Amino acid sequence: MKRFKEHTNYLITEGSTAISTDAEEVIVGLWNIFQKTPNITYKEFQGLRGSDRRIITRFIDRYAGQKPSKTKPGLPKKDEAYGVLYKFGKLLVQKGGSLSGKATHAGSSKPPVSKKWKEITGKSKDTSKSDLIIGSHGISVKNGAGARLMSGAVDETKATIISAMKLSGAEESIKKEMMALVSRFATSTEIHISEALPVGTTTDLAQADASTLKLDVNKKAKIIFEEADNIRHQCKDLFTRIFSTSSAFKQAFAYEASTGWEKFGGKVFGAAGDDSARADYMLAFSPNFSRVRFEHMGSVRSKVVKHIANQMSFSADMKSGRFPAKGDKKGYRFFQTFQLGLKTEFSKADELTTKTNEEIQMYENMLAESQITELQMWDKIKSLVSKAWEGLKSIFGRVRDIIIGFTSKLTNAITEGITGITSFFGFDFTVSHNTEFNLL
Repeated sequence: MKRFKEHTNYLITEGSTAISTDAEEVIVGLWNIFQKTPNITYKEFQGLRGSDRRIITRFIDRYAGQKPSKTKPGLPKKDEAYGVLYKFGKLLVQKGGSLSGKATHAGSSKPPVSKKWKEITGKSKDTSKSDLIIGSHGISVKNGAGARLMSGAVDETKATIISAMKLSGAEESIKKEMMALVSRFATSTEIHISEALPVGTTTDLAQADASTLKLDVNKKAKIIFEEADNIRHQCKDLFTRIFSTSSAFKQAFAYEASTGWEKFGGKVFGAAGDDSARADYMLAFSPNFSRVRFEHMGSVRSKVVKHIANQMSFSADMKSGRFPAKGDKKGYRFFQTFQLGLKTEFSKADELTTKTNEEIQMYENMLAESQITELQMWDKIKSLVSKAWEGLKSIFGRVRDIIIGFTSKLTNAITEGITGITSFFGFDFTVSHNTEFNLL
């Protein structure tokens, strides 16, 4: 069951600032006025009639004379507010000079998301990244003093992370490092298994001192389990390192959060939703309407995307849980099965060793009490040790099979990417990140 705090994340939306809808309306009006008549004078602007005038006067009536804040523009009194919006309108068209065409609202209906986004979040539709449409371009309009690029919902964050990892190449880096860990593990476990088994022949044992025959499972064998568990921990470390240090990942995250490159465009995994909901321009305005930033977000290397990425910080928490998966990845608890299998076999080896040691000690005591001869003791010990040896070889044969299965399954999971890896280990990640950014 989710806690109250987790549920509140779903209440945070990109359009939650009070000014956003009204600002979009007046921006549409100003863009269309100054696009159509770029040389309009201030006097002509004041004398506008019809719908153009209604949009401007409605905004002035609502916000003029108020103290500025992040959610309310700092327009002066009504007789001066016209001048502010006149200058803002001219600045708006100047900054967006590469665009042409009439501005319209993107609409309030929620468009379909990409196939991958739906798979991760469970939502088939969501809020558009485009607030306005100019020509064929989607424009994301944000309050530059504190812009929220995406919701704080856990699944939304997860989908953005997966897309950003794929887009930035971080996923390939993780897969490569994970493959190296598996390779080292497979090589190392063969060594530990061979070291755990007793060496020599029964003839050698017969000639050895009795004290050396007190079999004990080589403690190095248990390193197999520790090394497997270490892969899981190193996997977590890889994710955490990407979140905290990779500038390429942060830029990809900022790009996805700002544009909906995968969310609507399906540009990363190849199955789009409604691509018209994707934004390719960012328009940020100051609360007092004195400044505007209007830039193309053509790639992850765009200036405004880097500006956002530089403000990003992540805090990751890895925990047990099911990561969204399908197909063969339904066996996401294989790591836990692997752990249980090793523990069971090691327990059997410990029991066999303990029992053998106890019986060896019994025969030594019988020799000390002259209940048997030394030759009889050696015959019994040879038989006992031989039997224990065969038992250990059988146990470690099963251990080897478990390890082979583990490495094979993990290798397949790695090739499937982030969801495969996290599903295999049976853990999920939750990431806290800043959701508001200064864009000016």
